[in-house]
Amino acid sequence: MGASVLVCGAVFDGVSDEIVGPTQILVRDGLIAEIGPAVHRPDGAEVIDLSQRTVSPGFIDTHVHLTMDASDLALQTLQSSAAKALKGLHLAQQYLQYGFTTLRDLGSMDPEFPTVDLRDAINAGLVTGPRLVVAPHVISASAGHGDMSGFYPPRWELPVSTLADSAPEIRRVVRREHAHGADWIKTANAGGYFSVGDDPASGTWFDDEMEELCATARLLGLPVAVHTGGAEACKQAVRCGARSLEHAYLIDEEAIDMAERSGTYVVPTMQMTREDLDIPRV
Repeated sequence: MGASVLVCGAVFDGVSDEIVGPTQILVRDGLIAEIGPAVHRPDGAEVIDLSQRTVSPGFIDTHVHLTMDASDLALQTLQSSAAKALKGLHLAQQYLQYGFTTLRDLGSMDPEFPTVDLRDAINAGLVTGPRLVVAPHVISASAGHGDMSGFYPPRWELPVSTLADSAPEIRRVVRREHAHGADWIKTANAGGYFSVGDDPASGTWFDDEMEELCATARLLGLPVAVHTGGAEACKQAVRCGARSLEHAYLIDEEAIDMAERSGTYVVPTMQMTREDLDIPRV
């Protein structure tokens, strides 16, 4: 890939509280090799003048759905896996243009594994995109946030949801995610704004079900991200060993304290939720 030298007007390193003045960055074979007021310039290195710009590390978005459009989810689930993967690639490349070099994708509504395929294609250099860390599907109880059956007539059996309603089923679907290349396990233990028949304030897993899911993921070395809402659902997720709470719409001080003590991350997504709720409904 060769070498490049970025001549930066200023640099924010993502760690310090201050922006550093004129700085140079040597990039060799796609990796940062040196940073300083002046760096070594290998023969033939490309020099990129960013002297009028402030440079920062790539951004990370920890909660995206490249193959899901919440505003048109019922129709989108009818598309092919290939169509979803291609749309996901388009969005991933847009993220990259905005400066996001890593995305954590937390679930598709598809019987196959389009985000795993997309991640692997990027890693193999077949297409250009940000690094992807993926949870292939949203594991849910029947009638939970990941159950899409309420969008369709009862006679339709569309295999777009990843459902489990007993300990053996939970173990099976978690193991299936692992077998097909999951980086994370994603589940929902509370309702959501865009699902049918549930409520963000209400829990949808019993304690033993949530414990079973987290224990199976832990056995396989996979962290668990939990779509959650009400304070009690947030506390359940923390108690069972979730690595991150997604949305946590109605979290309370006790649950925040529990998350802090256990090292559980909270990914609030509040701006996205506001924008979604502002979309006119027919």
